[in-house]
Amino acid sequence: MSDADRAPALRAFIADLNTAWKTAGPPSYTDLRKLSRQVRQSTHGAGLRVELAESTTQEILSGQRRGLPKWQWVASFLAVLRVAAAESDVNPDSLGTLEYWKARHEAADAELHEAKRMACEPAGAAAGIAQRPILARRTADQPVTSYDWELGSHTPTDLYRRALALGLWQDYRDAVPGWFETYLHLEPAASLIRTCETHFIPGLLQTEEYASAVIGLGHPGFPAAQVMRRVELRMRRQQILHRPNASRLWAVLDEAVLRRWPVARATMRTQLRYLIDICEQPNVTIQVMPFSAGSHTAAGGPISILRFPEREIPDVVYLEQLTTALYPSEPDDIHHYNQVLSRLGIEAASPAASVKILREVAEEA
Repeated sequence: MSDADRAPALRAFIADLNTAWKTAGPPSYTDLRKLSRQVRQSTHGAGLRVELAESTTQEILSGQRRGLPKWQWVASFLAVLRVAAAESDVNPDSLGTLEYWKARHEAADAELHEAKRMACEPAGAAAGIAQRPILARRTADQPVTSYDWELGSHTPTDLYRRALALGLWQDYRDAVPGWFETYLHLEPAASLIRTCETHFIPGLLQTEEYASAVIGLGHPGFPAAQVMRRVELRMRRQQILHRPNASRLWAVLDEAVLRRWPVARATMRTQLRYLIDICEQPNVTIQVMPFSAGSHTAAGGPISILRFPEREIPDVVYLEQLTTALYPSEPDDIHHYNQVLSRLGIEAASPAASVKILREVAEEA
Protein backbone atom coordinates (compact mmCIF):
# COMPACT_ATOMS: atom_id res chain seq x y z
CA MET A 1 0.00 0.00 0.00
CA SER A 2 1.40 3.38 -0.96
CA ASP A 3 1.77 6.38 1.35
CA ALA A 4 -0.97 8.13 -0.59
CA ASP A 5 -3.34 5.22 0.03
CA ARG A 6 -2.68 5.47 3.76
CA ALA A 7 -3.22 9.26 3.93
CA PRO A 8 -6.56 10.63 2.69
CA ALA A 9 -5.42 14.16 3.58
CA LEU A 10 -2.50 13.78 1.14
CA ARG A 11 -4.83 12.78 -1.69
CA ALA A 12 -7.13 15.68 -0.85
CA PHE A 13 -4.18 18.09 -0.82
CA ILE A 14 -3.02 17.02 -4.29
CA ALA A 15 -6.61 17.22 -5.55
CA ASP A 16 -6.91 20.78 -4.26
CA LEU A 17 -3.62 21.75 -5.90
CA ASN A 18 -5.15 20.56 -9.16
CA THR A 19 -8.29 22.60 -8.49
CA ALA A 20 -6.21 25.74 -7.89
CA TRP A 21 -4.22 25.05 -11.07
CA LYS A 22 -7.39 24.67 -13.15
CA THR A 23 -8.93 27.78 -11.58
CA ALA A 24 -5.87 29.78 -12.64
CA GLY A 25 -6.23 28.84 -16.31
CA PRO A 26 -4.98 26.19 -16.27
CA PRO A 27 -1.52 27.25 -17.47
CA SER A 28 0.52 24.56 -19.19
CA TYR A 29 3.48 22.99 -17.42
CA THR A 30 5.78 24.89 -19.77
CA ASP A 31 4.01 28.17 -19.02
CA LEU A 32 4.35 27.48 -15.29
CA ARG A 33 8.10 26.99 -15.67
CA LYS A 34 8.46 30.19 -17.70
CA LEU A 35 6.33 32.17 -15.25
CA SER A 36 8.33 30.84 -12.31
CA ARG A 37 11.50 32.14 -13.93
CA GLN A 38 9.89 35.52 -14.53
CA VAL A 39 8.54 35.74 -10.98
CA ARG A 40 11.92 34.81 -9.51
CA GLN A 41 13.57 37.58 -11.49
CA SER A 42 11.00 40.20 -10.53
CA THR A 43 10.98 42.21 -7.33
CA HIS A 44 7.75 40.45 -6.33
CA GLY A 45 9.41 37.04 -6.43
CA ALA A 46 12.24 37.72 -4.01
CA GLY A 47 11.08 34.85 -1.80
CA LEU A 48 10.49 32.40 -4.68
CA ARG A 49 13.28 29.84 -4.56
CA VAL A 50 11.90 26.99 -6.67
CA GLU A 51 11.69 26.89 -10.43
CA LEU A 52 8.70 24.81 -11.50
CA ALA A 53 10.26 22.20 -13.78
CA GLU A 54 7.73 20.56 -16.11
CA SER A 55 8.56 17.02 -15.02
CA THR A 56 8.28 17.82 -11.30
CA THR A 57 4.98 19.66 -11.69
CA GLN A 58 3.51 16.87 -13.80
CA GLU A 59 4.58 14.17 -11.31
CA ILE A 60 3.10 16.07 -8.35
CA LEU A 61 -0.20 17.07 -9.92
CA SER A 62 -0.75 13.60 -11.42
CA GLY A 63 -0.12 11.94 -8.06
CA GLN A 64 2.89 9.96 -9.27
CA ARG A 65 5.03 11.06 -6.31
CA ARG A 66 4.56 8.99 -3.17
CA GLY A 67 5.19 11.77 -0.69
CA LEU A 68 3.97 15.28 0.02
CA PRO A 69 5.62 18.03 -2.05
CA LYS A 70 7.93 20.25 -0.03
CA TRP A 71 6.43 23.46 1.26
CA GLN A 72 8.90 25.59 -0.73
CA TRP A 73 7.61 24.02 -3.94
CA VAL A 74 3.97 24.50 -2.90
CA ALA A 75 4.55 28.15 -1.99
CA SER A 76 6.31 28.77 -5.31
CA PHE A 77 3.56 26.96 -7.22
CA LEU A 78 0.89 29.12 -5.57
CA ALA A 79 2.83 32.33 -6.19
CA VAL A 80 3.08 31.49 -9.89
CA LEU A 81 -0.60 30.49 -10.06
CA ARG A 82 -1.57 33.91 -8.69
CA VAL A 83 0.30 35.56 -11.55
CA ALA A 84 -1.28 33.19 -14.07
CA ALA A 85 -4.73 33.83 -12.60
CA ALA A 86 -4.32 37.61 -12.87
CA GLU A 87 -3.28 37.24 -16.51
CA SER A 88 -6.45 35.19 -17.12
CA ASP A 89 -8.67 37.80 -15.41
CA VAL A 90 -9.26 35.44 -12.46
CA ASN A 91 -9.18 36.88 -8.94
CA PRO A 92 -5.93 35.54 -7.41
CA ASP A 93 -7.57 35.53 -3.96
CA SER A 94 -9.93 32.81 -5.18
CA LEU A 95 -6.97 30.42 -5.03
CA GLY A 96 -6.71 30.73 -1.24
CA THR A 97 -4.19 32.51 0.95
CA LEU A 98 -0.69 31.27 1.69
CA GLU A 99 -1.71 30.84 5.34
CA TYR A 100 -4.60 28.59 4.33
CA TRP A 101 -2.34 26.41 2.19
CA LYS A 102 0.29 26.27 4.93
CA ALA A 103 -2.30 24.89 7.35
CA ARG A 104 -3.45 22.35 4.74
CA HIS A 105 0.15 21.28 4.07
CA GLU A 106 0.85 20.77 7.78
CA ALA A 107 -2.33 18.72 8.20
CA ALA A 108 -1.42 16.43 5.31
CA ASP A 109 2.15 16.12 6.58
CA ALA A 110 0.89 15.17 10.04
CA GLU A 111 -1.30 12.38 8.71
CA LEU A 112 1.40 11.02 6.40
CA HIS A 113 3.95 11.10 9.21
CA GLU A 114 1.59 9.15 11.45
CA ALA A 115 0.89 6.57 8.73
CA LYS A 116 4.62 6.02 8.23
CA ARG A 117 5.22 5.70 11.96
CA MET A 118 2.51 3.07 12.29
CA ALA A 119 3.93 1.17 9.33
CA CYS A 120 7.33 1.08 11.06
CA GLU A 121 5.99 -0.20 14.40
CA PRO A 122 6.90 -3.88 13.77
CA ALA A 123 10.38 -2.93 12.60
CA GLY A 124 10.90 -0.81 15.69
CA ALA A 125 9.83 -3.64 17.93
CA ALA A 126 12.21 -6.00 16.17
CA ALA A 127 15.04 -3.54 16.73
CA GLY A 128 14.47 -3.70 20.46
CA ILE A 129 12.73 -0.36 20.96
CA ALA A 130 10.68 -0.60 24.12
CA GLN A 131 7.32 1.08 24.23
CA ARG A 132 4.88 0.63 27.09
CA PRO A 133 1.36 2.00 26.83
CA ILE A 134 0.42 5.27 28.45
CA LEU A 135 -2.20 4.87 31.14
CA ALA A 136 -5.45 5.76 29.47
CA ARG A 137 -6.79 7.56 32.53
CA ARG A 138 -5.16 9.49 35.37
CA THR A 139 -6.97 10.57 38.48
CA ALA A 140 -6.10 13.32 40.93
CA ASP A 141 -4.20 11.01 43.28
CA GLN A 142 -1.94 9.46 40.63
CA PRO A 143 1.59 10.89 40.37
CA VAL A 144 2.87 12.29 37.13
CA THR A 145 5.31 9.38 36.78
CA SER A 146 2.40 7.10 35.97
CA TYR A 147 2.69 8.42 32.43
CA ASP A 148 4.75 5.37 31.62
CA TRP A 149 6.39 4.99 28.26
CA GLU A 150 9.81 5.21 26.73
CA LEU A 151 11.09 5.11 23.19
CA GLY A 152 14.77 4.68 22.46
CA SER A 153 16.86 7.22 24.39
CA HIS A 154 13.98 9.69 24.73
CA THR A 155 11.65 9.45 27.71
CA PRO A 156 8.97 11.67 29.22
CA THR A 157 11.52 12.58 31.87
CA ASP A 158 13.66 14.24 29.18
CA LEU A 159 10.65 16.26 28.05
CA TYR A 160 9.70 17.12 31.64
CA ARG A 161 13.19 18.47 32.30
CA ARG A 162 13.06 20.54 29.15
CA ALA A 163 9.68 21.96 30.17
CA LEU A 164 10.78 22.63 33.74
CA ALA A 165 13.83 24.47 32.47
CA LEU A 166 11.48 26.91 30.76
CA GLY A 167 10.04 27.80 34.16
CA LEU A 168 6.48 28.10 32.87
CA TRP A 169 4.38 26.40 35.50
CA GLN A 170 6.25 24.78 38.40
CA ASP A 171 5.31 27.65 40.73
CA TYR A 172 1.62 26.82 40.24
CA ARG A 173 1.47 23.24 41.46
CA ASP A 174 -1.16 24.25 44.00
CA ALA A 175 -3.46 25.27 41.14
CA VAL A 176 -2.98 22.16 38.98
CA PRO A 177 -5.22 19.07 39.20
CA GLY A 178 -3.27 15.82 39.13
CA TRP A 179 -4.67 14.70 35.79
CA PHE A 180 -3.43 17.91 34.11
CA GLU A 181 0.19 17.67 35.28
CA THR A 182 1.25 15.38 32.45
CA TYR A 183 -0.05 17.73 29.80
CA LEU A 184 1.60 20.74 31.44
CA HIS A 185 4.93 18.92 31.48
CA LEU A 186 4.73 18.07 27.79
CA GLU A 187 3.11 21.17 26.27
CA PRO A 188 6.19 23.47 26.39
CA ALA A 189 8.28 20.77 24.69
CA ALA A 190 5.90 20.45 21.73
CA SER A 191 6.83 21.96 18.39
CA LEU A 192 3.27 21.67 17.08
CA ILE A 193 -0.01 21.75 19.01
CA ARG A 194 -3.13 20.77 17.12
CA THR A 195 -6.45 21.27 18.87
CA CYS A 196 -10.17 21.31 18.25
CA GLU A 197 -12.57 22.99 20.68
CA THR A 198 -16.34 22.60 20.74
CA HIS A 199 -17.28 24.61 23.84
CA PHE A 200 -14.66 27.22 24.80
CA ILE A 201 -11.79 29.19 23.29
CA PRO A 202 -8.59 27.11 23.73
CA GLY A 203 -6.63 28.05 26.85
CA LEU A 204 -3.60 29.13 24.79
CA LEU A 205 -5.79 31.71 23.03
CA GLN A 206 -7.83 33.07 25.94
CA THR A 207 -7.68 36.61 27.26
CA GLU A 208 -7.30 37.06 31.00
CA GLU A 209 -10.92 38.19 31.44
CA TYR A 210 -12.31 35.31 29.39
CA ALA A 211 -10.14 32.79 31.28
CA SER A 212 -11.29 34.14 34.63
CA ALA A 213 -14.94 33.85 33.60
CA VAL A 214 -14.78 30.30 32.25
CA ILE A 215 -12.66 29.00 35.15
CA GLY A 216 -15.13 30.51 37.58
CA LEU A 217 -17.98 28.97 35.59
CA GLY A 218 -16.44 25.52 35.82
CA HIS A 219 -15.54 25.86 39.52
CA PRO A 220 -18.32 27.90 41.14
CA GLY A 221 -17.12 27.07 44.65
CA PHE A 222 -13.53 28.21 44.11
CA PRO A 223 -12.26 31.18 46.15
CA ALA A 224 -11.36 34.16 44.00
CA ALA A 225 -7.68 33.71 44.84
CA GLN A 226 -7.68 30.13 43.53
CA VAL A 227 -9.40 31.21 40.32
CA MET A 228 -6.77 33.90 39.86
CA ARG A 229 -3.96 31.37 40.33
CA ARG A 230 -5.35 29.27 37.50
CA VAL A 231 -5.76 32.34 35.33
CA GLU A 232 -2.14 33.32 35.96
CA LEU A 233 -1.01 29.82 34.99
CA ARG A 234 -3.06 29.92 31.80
CA MET A 235 -1.52 33.26 30.85
CA ARG A 236 1.97 31.93 31.55
CA ARG A 237 1.36 28.88 29.36
CA GLN A 238 0.77 31.22 26.43
CA GLN A 239 4.44 32.23 26.49
CA ILE A 240 5.24 29.21 24.31
CA LEU A 241 3.54 31.02 21.40
CA HIS A 242 5.70 34.12 21.78
CA ARG A 243 9.16 32.80 22.70
CA PRO A 244 11.99 32.90 20.10
CA ASN A 245 11.56 29.21 19.22
CA ALA A 246 7.78 29.42 19.42
CA SER A 247 5.51 26.40 19.26
CA ARG A 248 3.09 26.31 16.35
CA LEU A 249 -0.60 26.23 17.20
CA TRP A 250 -3.28 25.07 14.81
CA ALA A 251 -6.78 25.40 16.30
CA VAL A 252 -10.16 24.49 14.85
CA LEU A 253 -13.06 26.19 16.65
CA ASP A 254 -16.65 25.11 16.30
CA GLU A 255 -18.75 28.17 15.42
CA ALA A 256 -20.75 27.50 18.59
CA VAL A 257 -17.62 28.48 20.56
CA LEU A 258 -17.91 31.96 19.08
CA ARG A 259 -21.66 32.40 19.31
CA ARG A 260 -22.53 30.72 22.62
CA TRP A 261 -21.09 33.24 25.06
CA PRO A 262 -20.20 31.94 28.52
CA VAL A 263 -19.01 35.45 29.48
CA ALA A 264 -20.28 39.03 29.42
CA ARG A 265 -20.71 40.68 26.01
CA ALA A 266 -17.82 43.11 26.51
CA THR A 267 -15.50 40.26 27.57
CA MET A 268 -16.47 38.21 24.53
CA ARG A 269 -15.95 41.17 22.23
CA THR A 270 -12.43 41.65 23.57
CA GLN A 271 -11.75 37.92 23.24
CA LEU A 272 -12.86 37.85 19.61
CA ARG A 273 -10.71 40.84 18.75
CA TYR A 274 -7.76 39.12 20.38
CA LEU A 275 -8.32 36.05 18.19
CA ILE A 276 -8.35 38.27 15.10
CA ASP A 277 -5.09 39.92 16.13
CA ILE A 278 -3.25 36.70 17.01
CA CYS A 279 -4.13 35.20 13.64
CA GLU A 280 -1.50 37.55 12.24
CA GLN A 281 1.23 35.59 14.01
CA PRO A 282 2.86 33.18 11.54
CA ASN A 283 2.91 30.34 14.09
CA VAL A 284 -0.82 30.55 14.90
CA THR A 285 -3.52 29.21 12.56
CA ILE A 286 -7.20 29.39 13.47
CA GLN A 287 -9.97 27.78 11.45
CA VAL A 288 -13.68 28.00 12.21
CA MET A 289 -15.99 25.05 11.63
CA PRO A 290 -19.14 26.88 10.47
CA PHE A 291 -22.66 25.71 11.28
CA SER A 292 -23.19 25.31 7.53
CA ALA A 293 -20.70 22.41 7.53
CA GLY A 294 -23.16 20.31 9.54
CA SER A 295 -22.04 17.76 12.11
CA HIS A 296 -18.36 16.86 12.25
CA THR A 297 -16.12 14.14 13.63
CA ALA A 298 -15.04 16.07 16.74
CA ALA A 299 -18.55 16.95 17.91
CA GLY A 300 -18.08 14.75 20.98
CA GLY A 301 -15.59 17.03 22.71
CA PRO A 302 -12.23 18.80 22.59
CA ILE A 303 -9.13 17.09 21.17
CA SER A 304 -5.49 18.14 21.46
CA ILE A 305 -2.42 16.47 19.96
CA LEU A 306 1.15 17.38 20.86
CA ARG A 307 3.96 16.76 18.38
CA PHE A 308 7.63 16.98 19.37
CA PRO A 309 10.77 17.93 17.41
CA GLU A 310 12.12 14.39 17.85
CA ARG A 311 10.30 12.54 15.08
CA GLU A 312 10.71 9.18 16.81
CA ILE A 313 8.68 10.29 19.85
CA PRO A 314 5.00 9.42 19.34
CA ASP A 315 2.39 12.14 19.32
CA VAL A 316 0.51 12.64 22.59
CA VAL A 317 -3.29 12.75 22.37
CA TYR A 318 -5.07 14.64 25.15
CA LEU A 319 -8.84 14.45 25.70
CA GLU A 320 -9.97 16.70 28.54
CA GLN A 321 -13.18 15.94 30.40
CA LEU A 322 -14.94 17.63 33.32
CA THR A 323 -12.94 16.11 36.18
CA THR A 324 -10.24 14.07 34.47
CA ALA A 325 -8.43 13.58 31.17
CA LEU A 326 -7.70 10.69 28.82
CA TYR A 327 -4.37 10.06 27.10
CA PRO A 328 -5.10 7.42 24.41
CA SER A 329 -1.78 5.79 23.57
CA GLU A 330 -2.45 2.84 21.29
CA PRO A 331 -1.00 3.48 17.79
CA ASP A 332 -4.43 2.96 16.23
CA ASP A 333 -5.92 5.55 18.58
CA ILE A 334 -3.21 8.10 17.85
CA HIS A 335 -3.65 7.53 14.13
CA HIS A 336 -7.43 7.90 14.47
CA TYR A 337 -7.27 11.26 16.25
CA ASN A 338 -4.66 12.57 13.80
CA GLN A 339 -7.04 11.68 10.98
CA VAL A 340 -9.90 13.40 12.78
CA LEU A 341 -7.98 16.66 13.07
CA SER A 342 -6.75 16.40 9.48
CA ARG A 343 -10.32 16.00 8.23
CA LEU A 344 -11.42 18.96 10.35
CA GLY A 345 -8.74 21.11 8.72
CA ILE A 346 -10.17 20.20 5.32
CA GLU A 347 -13.83 20.66 6.29
CA ALA A 348 -13.42 23.91 8.26
CA ALA A 349 -13.31 27.37 6.73
CA SER A 350 -9.91 28.49 5.50
CA PRO A 351 -7.84 30.70 7.84
CA ALA A 352 -8.70 33.78 5.76
CA ALA A 353 -12.41 32.95 5.70
CA SER A 354 -12.24 32.19 9.42
CA VAL A 355 -10.92 35.68 10.16
CA LYS A 356 -13.91 37.07 8.29
CA ILE A 357 -16.22 34.97 10.47
CA LEU A 358 -14.44 36.23 13.59
CA ARG A 359 -14.88 39.82 12.42
CA GLU A 360 -18.57 39.27 11.74
CA VAL A 361 -19.20 37.78 15.17
CA ALA A 362 -17.13 40.52 16.84
CA GLU A 363 -19.26 43.16 15.14
CA GLU A 364 -22.37 41.49 16.54
CA ALA A 365 -20.96 41.34 20.07
